Amino acid sequence: MIGIDVGGPAKGFHVVAICHAEIIGTLRSHSAVEVAAWCLDRGSAVVAVDAPCLWRGVGRPARAAERQLAQDGISSFSTPTEAAARGHPFYTWMFAGMEIFRALAKSHPLYLGQADPTNVTLETFPQAVACALAGQIVSAKEKNRGRRGLLTRAGIDESKLGNIDEVDAALCALAAQSFSQRSFHAYGDREGGYIVVPAWSRRARTRSATARRANQTLATLSPALEKIIATPPDASSHRAPSPS
Repeated sequence: MIGIDVGGPAKGFHVVAICHAEIIGTLRSHSAVEVAAWCLDRGSAVVAVDAPCLWRGVGRPARAAERQLAQDGISSFSTPTEAAARGHPFYTWMFAGMEIFRALAKSHPLYLGQADPTNVTLETFPQAVACALAGQIVSAKEKNRGRRGLLTRAGIDESKLGNIDEVDAALCALAAQSFSQRSFHAYGDREGGYIVVPAWSRRARTRSATARRANQTLATLSPALEKIIATPPDASSHRAPSPS
């Protein structure tokens, strides 16, 4: 199975192929056509890409996949319309991702909920994959160490991965592997596209999302609580009654 981390013009694509838990190949390229040919040469049935597979529809709210991720406590970039993205330097990586999906479209059509998909390309998201593998919401801070630890737990020798981009590509490959084993969860709908991650229970997702909301509430209240605790009570309001 193959995972692709997508970057802008300077970074390009980082690609990792795995078979079971073994890394069998890596590639860095700035050409979507070269990446697609590399995937075909390795005969991968599923290719998972860390980039939006479809633009937001004109006049539509955020994609359902991104809204559902947020409901589970996982933040992601909101995909704009193609017109809004065009000409904006930040979104060059999204256009690069679209090139990958187009380059693989003939041999690996985009997964849009097909009942029995074979030879497909799908969208995934490394942060969501990390949460699924951990069974809880994990912080994106110090993600290199945390995600390497999750790969190790999955039986993958992360020492073969030179940087965080290859680590993320390996997480994408694990999403592809989970998909091929029919052990996955798909966020989204056919209209806006799906984001596929390894299966994790609804109970775990709900518990993690609830914990995150509680922590956010506590973080909001903490400054006010600290101020109350640090402020001595008004002596006049607690004065003992004067003797008569």
